Amino acid sequence: MRVVGEIDAYSAPDFRAVFAELARDNVRFIVADLTRVDFIDSTGLGVLNGVRKRAADAGGKLVGICTAPNVRKVFETTGFLQLIQLYETEDEALADVRGAKERGSDA
Repeated sequence: MRVVGEIDAYSAPDFRAVFAELARDNVRFIVADLTRVDFIDSTGLGVLNGVRKRAADAGGKLVGICTAPNVRKVFETTGFLQLIQLYETEDEALADVRGAKERGSDA
C-alpha cells in the first residue's frame, strides 16, 4: 500500500478505512510504502499500530518502507520502531514479509 502526504488526525479516517478494506479482504501481510509521507503524528501512528495488531492477530505482519528522516525520527522517538519494522527499500520490506509468510507467522 502506497501512502502519500500526511498521516494525521485529518487523514486518519481515510487511512483507517483503506486498512479495514484490506482486513475484510483477508490481507494479512502488508507493506506500507511511506516513502512519500512527509508528516505523521500520533494519530497516524495509532492507526498503523491498530493495523499491526490486527495483522498479527490474524497471523500476518505489517512492515513499512520509509526514507524520510523526519518521519523515521517520529518512529524512533516514540518507540514505534520496536513495533513496526521500517526498511529503506521495497525489496527489503518484501523479503521480510515473504519470510514471515514462509514461517507462517510474524516472528
